[in-house]
Amino acid sequence: MCSCDWPEFSSRRTMRSRKRRRCAECKQTIQPGDLYTHEAGKSDGEFYVIETCKACDDWFVDIHAEVDDPCCDMPPLGDMAAWRADPQNAEVVARIEAKRRAAV
Repeated sequence: MCSCDWPEFSSRRTMRSRKRRRCAECKQTIQPGDLYTHEAGKSDGEFYVIETCKACDDWFVDIHAEVDDPCCDMPPLGDMAAWRADPQNAEVVARIEAKRRAAV
């Protein structure tokens, strides 16, 4: 069993970028005009801001909806590619990909 703490507070918004930004997950550039997610909050006594591109945020939303325990089973920030490649997570990744194919 893991032990993790949810943020003391957080705010999450999808926004349209007015300047170049870097995705905290994949490190790709978010161009002006692109949609991105801006999340800010306080966790473990520290304030944080995380900006992610639409593709990475879509994966996080889908993973959150599919895992048994979002607090313990989510990939750490910056580690989603490795999490998706881990055979332990293959079933969750397959379910997400199947839902995405069915939605098209």
